[in-house]
Amino acid sequence: MAGYRSWKDLPGAEPAPAPAVVTPEPPPAEPAAESAATSNLPGELATLLAERRTREPPTLESLLEQGLLPPELEQALDEYHGLRRQLDQMTGKGEADPELERRQRCFPVEVHSKHSRIAQRRARRGEERARQASARELQEQIVEQRQEQRESERRDLRARTRRVARAMRARSRLRRRAAELEQRLSERRREAQSRALITAHQQTQAERERESNAAQLRRRALARLRAAARRARVTAEHEEQRRREAQTALLIDLRAREARLRERLEQRLRAAMLEQQQTRAEQAKLRERLEQRQRTAMLEQHRAQLQAARLRERLEQRASSALQDQRAALEREQASRAADAKRRAAALAERRAELARMREQLDRAAEARQHGREQQARERIAQRRAAALEHERLDAARTRALARRRNQETHG
Repeated sequence: MAGYRSWKDLPGAEPAPAPAVVTPEPPPAEPAAESAATSNLPGELATLLAERRTREPPTLESLLEQGLLPPELEQALDEYHGLRRQLDQMTGKGEADPELERRQRCFPVEVHSKHSRIAQRRARRGEERARQASARELQEQIVEQRQEQRESERRDLRARTRRVARAMRARSRLRRRAAELEQRLSERRREAQSRALITAHQQTQAERERESNAAQLRRRALARLRAAARRARVTAEHEEQRRREAQTALLIDLRAREARLRERLEQRLRAAMLEQQQTRAEQAKLRERLEQRQRTAMLEQHRAQLQAARLRERLEQRASSALQDQRAALEREQASRAADAKRRAAALAERRAELARMREQLDRAAEARQHGREQQARERIAQRRAAALEHERLDAARTRALARRRNQETHG
């Protein structure tokens, strides 16, 4: 940084203090001292000093034009001149600034009146009504979605109850069929036993008659009895073989029906699992829709913030370019717009809070529905397993009863 030099900064002189911005005129020295100082210096230096003394002191304008002032002082001088020009313009002494006039024409200051205030209030009421209408539409859409979900759940429950009723009917039919087959087997056994008893009674009567009639015919009667006994044994063996074949066929049929029933139960369980997966996918889609709505709300809030920032920038530009007489009006306008921005921000915050509450309510409802569906599916699976176990226990008891009857018949 170049500074102003005095005669003390010349070579050969004593070290001078820090240079000042504007050096005052040195006090007049005595002629004897000056002549003594110049007599000791060479000729060129003496001429320079003489010119320096006769020259007038520099002014601030000259130093500013030469670039010898520090940048802080230059900035302060620029601010001073600018404020001086503004003061002259406001008092009417100076010339009008064309840039300021152009900016005033570009950004006119709106002067509010009674009618403009009424129109502004009406516009705000219209915006508030539009917001309330949008909130009501969103609430109605959510209610419609909930009703549709409830109707779909009711339809699913009806379809499942119909399937369970069909399965129960088929099971009851199988049980009736098995009871009818057991009844037929018992009737056949009774008939065979009655026939065997009748033949035995007839044989005993014939033997008594033959013994009473003649002792001679005993050998022939014994041979006939032996032949009849052999025939009865053969018939009994044939009947026993037929009965065993019927029992084996019945057991094979029952086992095949049980396998079919188990396959149907497994298929129904798989269908229930698929339905549960579909419900989970629907819940994920609903969550994605809620997230999209939240993103749109965030975008709207960001746009409102950008608009508020642009309004603030415009207000700052107008405040910097406005006059002192109009500052009060600008401050009032800024206060009103800041209040509007605060109201809009409060409305956006309320809307965001309402959306968050609605999302929480939807998440809770979805979790409760999912929990209820899972619990119902578990209960149904447990009921089906218990029914299957009960059916297997009944089948085992039937097979044990049949085995006991066989043992009793064989031992009897």
